[in-house]
Amino acid sequence: MILGMVFTMAPMKADAATYQDVLNVLAVDENGTPLVNVELVFEKDGITYDFDTTDANGKISDFNIQDDTDMILDGGYGEYVIKPAANSEYTVVGKPCIMSVEKTSESYGFPYIASVYGKPYAGETVQLTLKSASSEKPEVTVTEVTGGGAEVARTGGTAAIHVKGTNLPDKFYYMMNLYDEKGRILAQYSEKEAVAAGTETERTFDAAFPSVEDEKYKDAAYWEVGVETVSNPEDGYYTTKKEKGQHIQIAKKSETVEPNPGENPGDGTEEAVPSDKPSNGGSTTTKPQDSVNPGDNGSSDIGNRKSEYSKQSTVQTGDESHTILWATVMLAALAGVSVITLRRRQKKQN
Repeated sequence: MILGMVFTMAPMKADAATYQDVLNVLAVDENGTPLVNVELVFEKDGITYDFDTTDANGKISDFNIQDDTDMILDGGYGEYVIKPAANSEYTVVGKPCIMSVEKTSESYGFPYIASVYGKPYAGETVQLTLKSASSEKPEVTVTEVTGGGAEVARTGGTAAIHVKGTNLPDKFYYMMNLYDEKGRILAQYSEKEAVAAGTETERTFDAAFPSVEDEKYKDAAYWEVGVETVSNPEDGYYTTKKEKGQHIQIAKKSETVEPNPGENPGDGTEEAVPSDKPSNGGSTTTKPQDSVNPGDNGSSDIGNRKSEYSKQSTVQTGDESHTILWATVMLAALAGVSVITLRRRQKKQN
């Protein structure tokens, strides 16, 4: 309290029939129940000039503006706000209670209570409604929800969801929508609860994503995540935005490319062509290719094809081809010798 000057003479008293110098206040809760032992202050321009405490009936009835030298000498005339002290567990409901102190019109003018709540004051008891400050919840706002373009496997997994806003709690509720690359929704998943870490302006939590390996989700491309601070909100969720790269991407499905008939799966080159020059004991040299399983008779996914230099229906090894070749040569040589011998015999007979 700010101390003021000390009067050397008793202050002038207001005419009871004309001016009011005693204020009567009743402090109640939102149900109308009187509040006991609540400290109220009289504040002007942010400075407290006096205080009083409610009695067993929730009232202040002994406040006299004429006796309060601190208020008049230090605060002077003007408007005073009546409210709970700064450390109180209560706060005012509705409009503030304002007491206007003015000076009487007499030449020796003195202070009096001209009005309360903007109405002329005639000495009646004015009601001040209060509520518990702890019952007031700060307004929560969400300004951004993003997954940062993170990727999860098709078998499922977790990804961090970042939330920005004001007065953010440490618990969120989230839901997920599954989309294909064209933006068509494939599935919607029910709400889940998550505990978040961080500050009141930026928090992060891990969201769990299910598997999309089922054939019906083969075109799944990304997850849209919706977040709220209350469960099953009537007005929907704050969601990630695709155009801002905030969705959770789904890893592309791995594909095994089967070789087309006529292709060499080893290096994608053309068919092997026998070399003109035998090596390693006469076997022909070919470009590398996959081995043929026993019993395939030389045919496979790669095969069922024939070299333009061979019309055989079976595959011969290099050694077998070498033997057949020399056998053919020997037979041809013998046939030649036979023909020559036969011609010589014919000449002799002639």
